[in-house]
Amino acid sequence: MNDKTIFLFAGQGSQFFGMGRTLYAENAQFRAELRALDDEARRLLGRSVLDVVFDDRKKLADPFDNTVFSHPAIFMFEVALARMLIEQGIIPDLVMGTSLGEFASLTVAGVVPVEIALRVCIEQAKILATRCNDGGMIAIVDRVELYEEHAWLREQSTLAAVNYDQHFVVSGPAARCDDIERRCNAAGVAHQRLPVRVAFHSREIDDAREIYMREVAGIALAPPQIPVVSATMAETTAMSSTVFWDVIRRPIRFRDTLVATAHLLPCTFIDVSPGGSLCTFLKYHYRAGTNYTGFSVISPFRIDVSSLAKIVDHFRAR
Repeated sequence: MNDKTIFLFAGQGSQFFGMGRTLYAENAQFRAELRALDDEARRLLGRSVLDVVFDDRKKLADPFDNTVFSHPAIFMFEVALARMLIEQGIIPDLVMGTSLGEFASLTVAGVVPVEIALRVCIEQAKILATRCNDGGMIAIVDRVELYEEHAWLREQSTLAAVNYDQHFVVSGPAARCDDIERRCNAAGVAHQRLPVRVAFHSREIDDAREIYMREVAGIALAPPQIPVVSATMAETTAMSSTVFWDVIRRPIRFRDTLVATAHLLPCTFIDVSPGGSLCTFLKYHYRAGTNYTGFSVISPFRIDVSSLAKIVDHFRAR
């Protein structure tokens, strides 16, 4: 069996200030792709998304949690990186998205034009910001069963994502997330508050659905030119514009998606999301010796250029 190439697209929580700065500075094609997308975003927002991402006043540890800018930023960086790789001859046999990342995966697959996807991405962020109460999301690095075992966890949040057996994400109102963090600290449960102000993948965002669906009604989706696998949607065929809501409302089942697509191995995965988190999840999901290779490009460690070089070398050697 030929080694397949799969592009991975993550959603909210993967972003950080300064993401991709070195690649943007040194790779002319990536820079051109991002600038073109930023021109469109500026027209829709009245401000450059790149100016927000590369704000020199912000530190790496500062939470990039303003959804109005982080939403389009994630989309823009993923599409720009995927397009750059494709232009260099690294063509995905399949794209796999989670949550907001599915906007980018559908765009790369040719299902929706980039201008439309960026517009509905920005509209979604605006509507969520005005229609939803402050929320939060917490990644918990422990047994998934912990969620059902602890009432203080189960009754205060929604199980938003299961990424592998020892990693899940809960979502809920901001105040309840504060309490969950305190209880995790007291119980010695490893966790991380994600840089998100919205309780994605929970009923806390339902007040935004009706007005958002009016915004996306009638958008025609083309048949994918590249096969699409979704970690939030049960179906990836006969999609309608409801996909733009469903991918942020339904739970993320990344672990189950990897199990269901195990027949595709051997694979080379390329995580095109800002933080490379999905590539990390692969390491903990697959057993030692599993026939796969995983790469990420952008990371907080500022090794983007060398990471890209490793990917290019890998494909030249195939």
